[in-house]
Amino acid sequence: MNYFFISVAIASAAILSCAYAASEPEKGTCILPPSPNYGQYEVNGVTNPDLAKAYDTVSLNYSCNRGYIVLGNSERICKQGVWSDEPKCVQCGTITPAGEPLRRRRSTSTRGELPWHVTVYSKKTTPYRRQCGATLVSSKAVLSVAHCFWDHSNNKPLPAQDFAVAVGKLHQHWDAVQDQSAQTSDVSDIKIPPRFRGIASNLQDDISVVILASKITFTPFLRPVCLDFNEDSERRQLQANNLGKIASWAPTGTNKDPSKVLRVLELPYIPIEECLSTLPSGFREFVTSDKICAGSTNGTGLCKGNSGSGISFPDQNGGVSRYYLRGIASSSPTSGDGDECSQSLILFTQVAKHEAFIKQFI
Repeated sequence: MNYFFISVAIASAAILSCAYAASEPEKGTCILPPSPNYGQYEVNGVTNPDLAKAYDTVSLNYSCNRGYIVLGNSERICKQGVWSDEPKCVQCGTITPAGEPLRRRRSTSTRGELPWHVTVYSKKTTPYRRQCGATLVSSKAVLSVAHCFWDHSNNKPLPAQDFAVAVGKLHQHWDAVQDQSAQTSDVSDIKIPPRFRGIASNLQDDISVVILASKITFTPFLRPVCLDFNEDSERRQLQANNLGKIASWAPTGTNKDPSKVLRVLELPYIPIEECLSTLPSGFREFVTSDKICAGSTNGTGLCKGNSGSGISFPDQNGGVSRYYLRGIASSSPTSGDGDECSQSLILFTQVAKHEAFIKQFI
């Protein structure tokens, strides 16, 4: 049996409300602002901050309620009365209900069905060639796998300038005229865990944070998935046979060629014990400590070039169904008959295992 890896403004002065001080502060002082809508902040280095006190210099660390993410820099600094830009808390993980269907097939994607899906392209050809998938987690960053950006011959990362991304594309070709609402960006940097060594390390730490050269503007059809590192939330979502959504270019019917239109698959979560017993013995070495498993053995899964696509699971939050990114497609065995699509279980890099790494860059 052969195996393949799915390659798949700044304020000019502090403005006070009467709720925080009786009079305006002296010039060159910093008064703590109100908390953001749907979020809060901590004052760095201050245990019990005084809302009425004027600070010469102060630094705030913003966070958002569950179901929201920080838009902008999560750290806000004030020096002598001048504040950096204020971040906002925006919704994440919600599917736009009034999508525009492209086909009548149930598994064909509609605009807004997976508004966080990103396609990564190689700029080494003209037009650009589809390389792998990724997931939008902020206006400036997407998550993917490390091996998509890895030079396996020389065991080192590929240059960031070799890649571009497109958000909101439903057609695989870079210059598809149908994707007029898609947004594109070059890549300015690629962050990969230092221990990643590709196949030599069994794809352990197969994750990357891709920093975009241009910000993505959120719309009803382009918005980030939710990131949540709470263990109880993840345990609730990752139950046997719970369905997660993932974008795929898997073929339709008996055709083995990748679909030209993005599809959405629902894959069941498979407990790791069942995954180990089902996978071929020669492939089990890739079930490293940071992998989870999803899929089935009796249906088409992901195809070459789908690596890096995120699988997200729904959860109810305040009466709203939101999707949370739990895994990033890493690898899967195939039958070796020339079929570039997997009909086996798929290994995903578990996002929660890389919380500290991810938070460094988003």
